[in-house]
Amino acid sequence: EYAAIEGARVAAAFESLDKAYGKLRKTKKVQRGNRVGDGYSVEMPDTVWEHQSLQVGSTGGFFRQFHGMMMKRINHGRRDHCALCLQILAPLICIAMAMGLSLLGIEKSSLLFYNNEMYGDNDQIMAANNGSEADWDTDFAFVDSQRLPTSIAFAEHLLDTYNNIGDSERMVSFSVNDTRGNTVLFANATSKVSAPQALHQYYRNLARQASGGAAVIDAAQWTLPMTDRQHAKVTALRSLIIALFILIPFTLIPSTFVAFIVRERECKSKHLQMVSGASYTAYWLANFTFDVISYLVTIAIAFGLFIGFDQEWAVGTSDNIVGTFVLFFMYGLSGIGFAYLASFLFDDHSTAQTVIMMVNFLVGFLLVMLMYFLQNIDSTKSAAEVIVFFLRVIPPYALGDGLFALVQSSALASLEGVRSPLRFDVAGWNVLYMGILSGVFLALTIFIDHPSRQRRREKLGFNAAQEAPVIFDEDDDVFRERKEVEGGQRTSDVVQVQRLRKEYKLSGGKKKVAVQNITFGV
Repeated sequence: EYAAIEGARVAAAFESLDKAYGKLRKTKKVQRGNRVGDGYSVEMPDTVWEHQSLQVGSTGGFFRQFHGMMMKRINHGRRDHCALCLQILAPLICIAMAMGLSLLGIEKSSLLFYNNEMYGDNDQIMAANNGSEADWDTDFAFVDSQRLPTSIAFAEHLLDTYNNIGDSERMVSFSVNDTRGNTVLFANATSKVSAPQALHQYYRNLARQASGGAAVIDAAQWTLPMTDRQHAKVTALRSLIIALFILIPFTLIPSTFVAFIVRERECKSKHLQMVSGASYTAYWLANFTFDVISYLVTIAIAFGLFIGFDQEWAVGTSDNIVGTFVLFFMYGLSGIGFAYLASFLFDDHSTAQTVIMMVNFLVGFLLVMLMYFLQNIDSTKSAAEVIVFFLRVIPPYALGDGLFALVQSSALASLEGVRSPLRFDVAGWNVLYMGILSGVFLALTIFIDHPSRQRRREKLGFNAAQEAPVIFDEDDDVFRERKEVEGGQRTSDVVQVQRLRKEYKLSGGKKKVAVQNITFGV
C-alpha cells in the first residue's frame, strides 16, 4: 500500500549518490550518517538516506515526483552543451544569416551609356569591311580592316579569326557598302547591349561624316522597372532561400529530444527510477514538459529575429504571427512525439542522435526542395501533389512544406491576394497533420512503454509447464537444499521457492541467464 522510496527524492539525489558511492569504495565498513569505520570518516549526504513514505497514487506524491524529475532535466540541460548548441546557437546563427540575406535589395534599373567602359576591364577591339580606322569614330581599338566582296565573306572571316584575338573582346563589327550595296552590323550575342551599341556606333559615324566632325551622338539606355509579377517572383525566390536557412536548425532540434530518453534507458537510470517507486506518468510528463519549454525558447529566439528584421511574412500582420507561431509550435509537439517514438529503435544515445539528425535533415531539407521543384514542373506536378500528402506524416517535411507555403503566399500577395496562413491551400494541411500526429506519436509512445503492456508481453512468453534445465555442477549444500524442498521434506517452511529462473534476451537471439533454477525454503 505504500511506496518504499519517494520517486522525487531518488530523481533529485542521483548526482549526490554518485559522489557517495565514490566515497564508499574507500572504506570497508560504513554505516548511515556520520560514522567512523576502520579509520575512515565518511559523511553521507542527507539526501541519500532521507525518504518519505507516501500512499501510492496520492496527488502530493505525483507532483513531488514531477518536480524532482523536472529539476533533474534542468540540471542535465545546463550541462548538455550539444543540446544548448543545437537549440540556441545553431538557430541564432542560421536565422541571423537568413535575415542578412533579406537585407539584400532587388537590383534596380539604372542609366547605362553605350561606351567601351560598360564591358569592364577587358580590351575591346573592332573589325570593319570596306573601311579604315580614319573612317570611323569609335570607342574601340580598330585592329582589323578588310576588303571583302560580301558581308557573308566578312562574317566567315570573323568566325575564322575568333580564336586569334587573345584576351581581347570583339563586341561589334561592320560591313559597309559591299559589292551588293549592303551595310551589315555584327553584334556579339554574349552581351545583350552589343546590338544596340553597334547601331549607336553606326549612326554616330554617319553624323560625324555628315557634319564634318562637328556632331557627336551619345546614346544611353534606362532599363524599364520590373512589373509587379516579375517583382513578386523575384521576391518569392529570395524568400524561399531565406526559408531554407531557417529550416536547417529546426530539422536538427529533435535529435536533442531523443538523446536524453535513450541515454536514460541505456544507463539504467529510468529503470532505477521505476523500481524505486517513481510514477510512470510523472516521468513522461516531466520529460515532455521540459522539452516543450526548451523548444519555446528556440521559437522565442526565432521570433525575436523576425521582429528585429521586420519579416513581413512572419510578423507583418496578426494573422501572419498566429500562423507562423502555430506552424512552429505544432512542429515542436509532433517532433518531440516522433523523437520519443523513434527512441525505442536505439540502444545507444549517440547513434540515436546522429541517425535522427541525418534523417530529419534529409527529409526536412533536401526532400522539401526536391518536392518543391517537382510541384513546379508540369510533367510531375500532379504526382507530386499526391505524394506530399503522404510525406506530411514526417514532422520535418511538414514544417518545411508549410514554411515554403508561408513565404510564397506572402511574396505573391500582390498578385494572388492576401490569404490566411492557416488556409488549407497555404499551411493549413501541414498544421493539421502535425497537430494530429503529435497526439498519435505520444499515444504510441505511452502504449509501447507502459508497464502493464510490458507485463502482459512477458506473461505471453512465459510457459509455466516448461521444465528447467538440469544443473550438473551445483554445490553440495545447494543440491541438498533443492532435494529437501522439492522432495517435500521441508513442511515447516513459511516460504518456498522452486526452480526460479530469470533470463534476459540479448541481440541476435541470445539469452543471458541471471538466475539459474534457484530452489530454497525459509
